[in-house]
Amino acid sequence: MGPQADKLLDTLVNFMNLIVFAGKIPTQACPVFFEAKLIGLSKEDKGVQPIAVVMTLCKVSAKIMRGKLSTECADLFWPNQVGVGTPLEAEMAIHSVRKFLSSPTNSNMVCLKTDFSNAFNTLRQDKALEDIKEKVPRGTSILGEVRNV
Repeated sequence: MGPQADKLLDTLVNFMNLIVFAGKIPTQACPVFFEAKLIGLSKEDKGVQPIAVVMTLCKVSAKIMRGKLSTECADLFWPNQVGVGTPLEAEMAIHSVRKFLSSPTNSNMVCLKTDFSNAFNTLRQDKALEDIKEKVPRGTSILGEVRNV
C-alpha cells in the first residue's frame, strides 16, 4: 500500500472508532447511514425474495463489531441461535437434522420445522440495543481495537 491508502485506512479507522462505535453518528446522517434499499427478486414459487442493500460503511462497521464480539455473542445466544460466532454452525445444524431424518433407525421420529416470518423485523431494535449494552458491555468499548482487525 502507498501513503494515500494508509491515509484512507487511518481516516476510516478514526471514523469507525470516534464516530460509529462511539455512537456519535449525527441524527441527520442516521437515515443515510443505516437505511437499506430493498430489492425484490422473483422466486421459483412466484414469491418475492427481499434483498436489503445497505451502505458499505454500515456493513463494514457491523462486520468489524461482529468479529470483535463473536465469542461473547456465541456464548450468549447458544443453544437458541446457531450460527452466531461459529463458522458454518448453521450449515452444520441443517446437515445434522437431514442426517438424523434420513437414518433408518429414526423412522419413527418426527421433526417439526417452524418458520417465523420475518422475525427480525418483529423485534424492537431499541430493546435489542439495550440488551446488547447490558449483556455484551465490551461492545461499547471497542475503541482503539479496530486497526488490529
